[in-house]
Amino acid sequence: SRPAQAGPTVSSQRPRVISHGLLHMAVLGLWALILAVALVGSCMLDFARGFEGPELWKVTFHKVWIRSFDDTLLSAVAHVPVRKATFESFPVVFFMNSWALSEFEYIIEATRIAEHGYIVFEYATRGFGLSGGRVGAAGPNDQRDISEVISFVLSQREWHPDTNKLGLAGISYGGGLSLIGAALDNRIKVAIAMSGWQSLKEALFKNRSPNQVWGNVLMASGFLTGRME
Repeated sequence: SRPAQAGPTVSSQRPRVISHGLLHMAVLGLWALILAVALVGSCMLDFARGFEGPELWKVTFHKVWIRSFDDTLLSAVAHVPVRKATFESFPVVFFMNSWALSEFEYIIEATRIAEHGYIVFEYATRGFGLSGGRVGAAGPNDQRDISEVISFVLSQREWHPDTNKLGLAGISYGGGLSLIGAALDNRIKVAIAMSGWQSLKEALFKNRSPNQVWGNVLMASGFLTGRME
């Protein structure tokens, strides 16, 4: 007779299932931040090259907080040139952060622009950087914040802003907000949207088909550095 063969060993322990979803999202978020920083450096270098001339202004640096319409505090940095003459006033450039970045995103190039006679005001949209509130993805609260920020800067008479020369600028998320702000607030004379967007719906759900890759990247990086709703 044949000897009995041992059957396969069956473990009473349940197999351990490892989910890579969180790890995958974290990696995507990290890569998104790296790409954003590289894009910021490239775009801002090109932006600053447009300023020429040997005569520079001294610049003062101000860390400020803006209380918006719903008492949310927005964190901002102002680069203000020092007057050379009593009649002098300065155009104002408002910078808004890219997705998942902060109010310090443009700080190096902002100083260089201010040295050429511009007030440069960069602020973090709600939910990012040191600003309060929750990320609203360019929703109604973000849109109202733009006008609140503009009014705040124009109220700083000691900075001598030129009320007829106001511009919005930003990269990616900030670029889209720049276009929205220019459409909603007639005090803005120009908008500079670098790698911006016109419609989040079209960008992420074109032809009713969700862009899963970019959706995951934005969600991961948003949760990584911001306070999402």
